[in-house]
Amino acid sequence: MKQKRTKANIASNKKLKEMFISMGHPERCEEGICPACKQLFILADVRGRKRKFCSKKCNSSYKSPEQIEKMNISRKKYLDNLPRIEYRCSVCNIKLSWGSKTCNEHRKPFSKTHRKRLAEALTGKKQSKETLDKLSKIRQRKTPWNKGKPDYARRGAGHHNWKGGLTPAKMIFRNSLETKQWRTSVFHRDDYTCMLCESKAGVLNAHHIKFFANNPDFRLDIRNGITLCKGCHQAVHKHIGYGESDSNMAELYIRAFSSIHWTGQSVKERHDATVHFIRYGNHLCEGYQTA
Repeated sequence: MKQKRTKANIASNKKLKEMFISMGHPERCEEGICPACKQLFILADVRGRKRKFCSKKCNSSYKSPEQIEKMNISRKKYLDNLPRIEYRCSVCNIKLSWGSKTCNEHRKPFSKTHRKRLAEALTGKKQSKETLDKLSKIRQRKTPWNKGKPDYARRGAGHHNWKGGLTPAKMIFRNSLETKQWRTSVFHRDDYTCMLCESKAGVLNAHHIKFFANNPDFRLDIRNGITLCKGCHQAVHKHIGYGESDSNMAELYIRAFSSIHWTGQSVKERHDATVHFIRYGNHLCEGYQTA
């Protein structure tokens, strides 16, 4: 098995070898393995005495399995011989698991100055990986009190980054919780499947059958939504536009679908898909009757 050798280790070994050979002692060039860092080094030191470790650092840090076992035994004996002290709250006499005078209910809160000192003491302090792992496990067990609840106090003028209402009303509505719930309901109803190409892969969009811009009353109506994949959604809007006209919507959709090129679908399949699409918004598309 090849042993790992650093550049510093190789350089020091080379110097020692040259020195021993120049002094006429080639027998001192014997190499061994350091039990601490597992690197090859010359066993003899400058004076020719045999050594066990390659450096003072390895000598001080290394502990053999026997030494570790002795330390563990002595530590266990020390802990076993410690006197068992029972801690109780001075107010309600409840048994405590730590050396405190009072329980959590009767403990006085920290003053502002003390909290400030604690914050300053921990500022810039880096915690070890073991501590971070323990903290993450503790946090996984607890559910945040505000999970799934909208924070209305920090919205609008209450937010620290408020600039007087620069976001358009349309974007506010599209990013609202109600619109997200509407989109999820449409996806769930359509089984997360595109209603034109029947594909479940890729990005899905919730399309408004009656235009979003011209029909604010139907924006959150689940019956006005239909699931389309990204490609079909772009193809539909390419032919029907984005709300320029609301007249003859059914005819507009039929004309759009007749011009969309669907790979691998016949004229009959395309017609059936068009009728299936219109049926979702039949009660909203006035003047159109599906055959």
